[in-house]
Amino acid sequence: MLVDIGPAKRIGTRKSILDRPLIDEDVTSFNGETVLTFCADGVHGVGALYRYELRLTTADMDLLRAAVGSA
Repeated sequence: MLVDIGPAKRIGTRKSILDRPLIDEDVTSFNGETVLTFCADGVHGVGALYRYELRLTTADMDLLRAAVGSA
């Protein structure tokens, strides 16, 4: 899984804060949502890790499946 960040309103320097395979411990379920949780660098500075959490509803997961052509 690659997590890359950059400015939202202009073209600028992008920074990869995570580049590794998704692992079982990253994926959980909570209240019917699929939750991705991982620790990665922050936007600024070096050395501090931040915990990121992405919650995907069933509709979100359906949209992802449709986008990649999976059933």
